[in-house]
Amino acid sequence: MKLSKKIASVLISALILSSTAILADEPTNPFLDEPKNPFDEGTSTTPSFEPGEFEVITQNNNFLMYFEDETGTFYIESKKSGEKWYSNPQNKDDIINCSYDDQNRLKSVVSGKLLKFEEITTPIIDISSYADSVMKSAQKAEKTDKGIKYDISFPQYEISLSLIVELTEYGIEAYVDTASMVEKAPYCFYEIEILPFFFAGDTKEEGSLFVPDGAGALIPFNDEFNLEYPIYEGKVYCENLTTTIFSKSTVEQSVRLPVYGIIKPKSSMLAVINSGMADATIYGKQSTLANVFNAGYANFSLRTSDLYIYEDQNKSDMQFFQEQKQEDRVLGLSFYLIDKEDATYIDLAKTYSKHLTDKALINEKVELAANTYVSICGGTYRKKSFLGIPLMQKEKLTSFAQAKDILSDMQSGGLENIVVRLENWSDATIKDKIPSNGSPSSFLGGKKGLKSLTEFCNETNTLIYLDASPTKIKKGSNIFSSFYEYAKNLRNIASPLYTYRLNVYFRDSEGVKSYFLTTNKIAKTISKIDSYTTKNNASGVSLSNTNLMYADYRLENTSLQQTTNEIIKGYEAASNSLMLLGGNDYMLKTASHILNAPNDSSRYNTQSQSVPFYQIALHGYTNIAGEAINQFADYTTAFLSAVETGSCLNYTVMHETGDKVNSSYEQNLYNANYDAWKEVIKQFNEKYAPLHKKIYNQKIKDHKMIAENVYKTVYEDGTYSVVNYSNEKVTTAEGEVEAFSFIWGV
Repeated sequence: MKLSKKIASVLISALILSSTAILADEPTNPFLDEPKNPFDEGTSTTPSFEPGEFEVITQNNNFLMYFEDETGTFYIESKKSGEKWYSNPQNKDDIINCSYDDQNRLKSVVSGKLLKFEEITTPIIDISSYADSVMKSAQKAEKTDKGIKYDISFPQYEISLSLIVELTEYGIEAYVDTASMVEKAPYCFYEIEILPFFFAGDTKEEGSLFVPDGAGALIPFNDEFNLEYPIYEGKVYCENLTTTIFSKSTVEQSVRLPVYGIIKPKSSMLAVINSGMADATIYGKQSTLANVFNAGYANFSLRTSDLYIYEDQNKSDMQFFQEQKQEDRVLGLSFYLIDKEDATYIDLAKTYSKHLTDKALINEKVELAANTYVSICGGTYRKKSFLGIPLMQKEKLTSFAQAKDILSDMQSGGLENIVVRLENWSDATIKDKIPSNGSPSSFLGGKKGLKSLTEFCNETNTLIYLDASPTKIKKGSNIFSSFYEYAKNLRNIASPLYTYRLNVYFRDSEGVKSYFLTTNKIAKTISKIDSYTTKNNASGVSLSNTNLMYADYRLENTSLQQTTNEIIKGYEAASNSLMLLGGNDYMLKTASHILNAPNDSSRYNTQSQSVPFYQIALHGYTNIAGEAINQFADYTTAFLSAVETGSCLNYTVMHETGDKVNSSYEQNLYNANYDAWKEVIKQFNEKYAPLHKKIYNQKIKDHKMIAENVYKTVYEDGTYSVVNYSNEKVTTAEGEVEAFSFIWGV
């Protein structure tokens, strides 16, 4: 492994490290022998390579695939309507107004970045298949029975890859097998984008981009208001948490489903990342001053980088790169071509539902019910004074007997189909450490107390799930855990996960740190937690934090996808019913219950509308609940959001008052006292239960905004709800709806 650093543009030292990373200055992007940019001389010319004639190379019942050999451009034509989906934009008037580099990307089927490991000042180099392969007569395209195989060589760097594009009954599949990549030192692949401008919209087209930001959002084409805003960028699942995150100034919705789409008046497209999802980032590129095309695409990371920021301003920040090639894997997308006029996000969501069922990616054995979810926290560790010395000591928040009383009171108030998630129920889970045994905490009532609680649940048809985290922990098994149990970063040290101060946005170095379990122990830990559930006669197991993404660089050729695969392996081996938090797509195949699903987008300025794509795609297929309603500042809006999407209600409660969690591991529960919420819980149940019991197992047929802040949802049998988020009463075709309220009917 090589390390290099520049201070004042002078090389000071070259050190040999034991990790698999190199270090360089912050990157710039020049080509080594970059062609002269015609825009530097004020000219307005596009690259001169013009496409040849298109010919049909394959077809099926629904589509024809056309291809021209000179540039490698292709398009798909619908046999039904004649609509076309092009691999690259065809509007030359718009192409000529883009930057020189963007012109090359617009004509490419693959683009990305390289690393040059011998370079000191510019380790990252932009590439595109058009400029660096087609223009050098180095791209070869072979027609196959199903489509096209591109062999793309980059002769300037002596590296290459192969791209396969195949016609299917629903559209196309496009993928790169990283085993086909050829690399030659000092160059290697860093990132790639597959068909980045497929079906892109130009300045003359109407339409919108769909991005999977939280529940989903739309970005309108060619909106002048958005010209100077940055494009949407969403890391699938979440950022790599073993890399340095120095500050966190915004609370963003994460990408739970690896999809994106383009909606046009006469036809649309939904792209689903079907392999390599965890290492992907999704972009929604609205028309900007630099590049006028509207496009959605996925960027796949092939190596990780990490930026180390010195607080001492006299020291230069350092960027590390993963030198080893990650494990061989396929990076692929399914493009669903929707041949329908005036399609909406509803059509995209239904297309994704069909993708999940056709590919057997959703648990079809789930027993659906009009559930109410209740998370009950048993105990925590809290800073207390002992002989004048502040120490972290155990604090009881809800004993097993008190949990039983809470559930009994809820049932007396009319709640049915209660599903309990019991948090911090053992000494290990209270400490947030690797579970060592399945014994309930004697502090909360011990084996006898938990047995009484589970028996009560069984007698009252209440499901109870015991919660534990198989990935994120605060403590290992012993004092040597950092050497063999914690995941390590590129610098080969255990990487802590910090909390962040809300007043300055920087990480709290004095706060409680968490760590991630080494990847090769995840599946075994899930198996161990699963066995504890069986031992204690619970209904199932709840797994926290398996929605968080990290890579363990103590392992060779590691990637985020490797961690995801270990999590999935643990899910599939579990013998008990699973309750999973976060709702990432890889959970759907094994989960019986999804909690903390997204109910909104990040509402960036570029987004014209937040849409419930997530709930539309999954409602009627699995049990879904959003985040705990009583943890929102505006809990009424959170309740109405659940009503709008037909989601289950979810609450987090404890017996003790909020002062008991001050200076504790569970400070976020300051507002979770059950007595303070029981009347609200009862009222919400009385309002929603009649509707929920009717629609919990139905698919959503339609959803639309019928007035400002007023939304109508329609289900399969015609049942509908109208939700009014405004502070005034509104009159609709379905009837009057009071402010911050809803009506429903059939």
